[in-house]
Amino acid sequence: MKINNLKIIPKDWIVEKYNHNLQINYKNKRPQNSPKKGIIISKFMFLDEHFYEGLGLFLGDADIHRIEKGHLTFCNKDKDICIFAKKWLEKYFLIDNDYLTILIQYKNDNPHLIEDWAKLLNFPKNRILKRYSSRHKNETMQLQVNSVVFRKYFEIILKESLEKNFRDNSLLRSAFLRGIFAAEGNIGIDYKEKKPYISQISFNLNINEKDLQEIICSILKKEGITFKIYKRLNKNSLEIIIQNWNNYWKLYNIKTFELCLRKKTNFNAILNELKVYPLISKELINFLFYKTNLTQKELAKKLNTYQGNISKISSGNMCLNLNQFNIIISHINLNKKLILNKIKALRIGNLTIIEDPRFKEFMFNQ
Repeated sequence: MKINNLKIIPKDWIVEKYNHNLQINYKNKRPQNSPKKGIIISKFMFLDEHFYEGLGLFLGDADIHRIEKGHLTFCNKDKDICIFAKKWLEKYFLIDNDYLTILIQYKNDNPHLIEDWAKLLNFPKNRILKRYSSRHKNETMQLQVNSVVFRKYFEIILKESLEKNFRDNSLLRSAFLRGIFAAEGNIGIDYKEKKPYISQISFNLNINEKDLQEIICSILKKEGITFKIYKRLNKNSLEIIIQNWNNYWKLYNIKTFELCLRKKTNFNAILNELKVYPLISKELINFLFYKTNLTQKELAKKLNTYQGNISKISSGNMCLNLNQFNIIISHINLNKKLILNKIKALRIGNLTIIEDPRFKEFMFNQ
């Protein structure tokens, strides 16, 4: 999909051809006011995956809802996201360093703060500002595009791109969800307990962001992901809450966690520590035990469990975990692909059963 900028720019704006691009500006309502700083844009805005990924990110972390403002500001603490945001503006809106102001807010002293961020963002050191803030645990970048014309053009592009039927395209809607999750998504992990457990995955919005809520919910429905909405009126906030590993796995499959390295790392750390149990027949279990040529006592030692548990597994009253299953397969030197076809599903913990073959293949190839 693409947008022809000549068709969406307001008729009373000034549009001039600039090489293969367009230079746009608009007339001041009051002649005595100084002229606005025009911007150069492409003739066409191409709405691909990368575009919708960035659009979701900016809807979450930019001050788009502040319609009274004459510029656009983006704020984030993750350095990979900061790099992405700046490059996204360069690629799709042709915004270079001349249009930008960058402020780094910090709590802890860092003698190399300016140099580090200048190198990271490919931005002049002498133009990076810094400000102490007791509220910011981590260094946080605030990027501002200094152009009223850009702000108004961005709002036009935002409206046009959201009105497209991108939600019917699985790649585009997944990209949008990936962007908004990088900005407003949260993975509920209990770090105090230090257990591989996710209580919920959520999108945290302002209670007035009804249009954004509708977009997120409609995408989740199209992906078959169940959710519930919880409003905190005292905090003027709204949470779209997702639970159950069937849903988490669907989010993982559409690469929801890929844009933000910190959130991706947190999710993968839990995924790799899951207690997973293959659901296989009692007959197959006993066949595998028989092929080991080991006694129950020897099997218990090899599988790091009790001899009594081997009896329970043989009778179908207890399951092998994935690690134990792999140990047996390796011991008897069976073709793993043939055995995988015999596995009905995988159980996570005591309750959640996932039948998706992709999850089975993923877990066995870890």
